[in-house]
Amino acid sequence: MIDFRAPVLSDCGKVRRIAGQSELIEQNSFEYYAAYVRDFSDTSLIAVSGVQPVGFVLGHRSPAAPEEYVVAQWALLPEFDRAGARATLLLAAVRPQVRSGARQLEVVAAERDEMTLAALERVAAHQGAVLRSEAPMGEGIPPDAPCALYRIGPLSPAYA
Repeated sequence: MIDFRAPVLSDCGKVRRIAGQSELIEQNSFEYYAAYVRDFSDTSLIAVSGVQPVGFVLGHRSPAAPEEYVVAQWALLPEFDRAGARATLLLAAVRPQVRSGARQLEVVAAERDEMTLAALERVAAHQGAVLRSEAPMGEGIPPDAPCALYRIGPLSPAYA
């Protein structure tokens, strides 16, 4: 059984280890995770099994575009990363953001990862929304970058 809660600073080491075990995201510094958790605990999420963190979503809402919920990183420990689990984790993070006004989800993810794409498709279907893929971050990113910017929207509170 996986439960979800807001992250606290004592989770940062485990979040960093989870990221380090993922083949699909870069492991950032402890300070990165500490700053993210400190500043965005209300828009981020920890997945726990018992009392142990087993996954996370680091997300934020920009003051410049409060209708957008941007997921910077999300991952599960390999032993928990199975069909449907990624979508469940992402939906758990998205729902409260939609209830508070988010109408678009943005995620940068590896293009080669079929499980992540399947999870994004499930989130879009659950929301009755459209999944679109774009070049990541616009100009300045090499055209052969192995990732894409995925957008899901419009998000609807009716499905939150």
